[in-house]
Amino acid sequence: MADEEICGVCGKNPAIRHCSQCDIPLCEECTKKVRLKTGDLSEQVAGYGITSGITLSTLRAGEVTKYLCPKCFRDLDIDM
Repeated sequence: MADEEICGVCGKNPAIRHCSQCDIPLCEECTKKVRLKTGDLSEQVAGYGITSGITLSTLRAGEVTKYLCPKCFRDLDIDM
């Protein structure tokens, strides 16, 4: 039987995913979900911040969902 991976933030809940930036295992409670208009956090500039909703246009870039740990979420350097 495989060992269950534990959340690297709280240390008590089972991990269900990994942080998109630092790859630390995360449980549901410690995961911060962010929708970005582009996939690369380094490309986030004025007008390309966190957003909600769905892009329906085929002429614009789509949205990408990132799952971040609390530290990487605080370290985001994007316009909101």
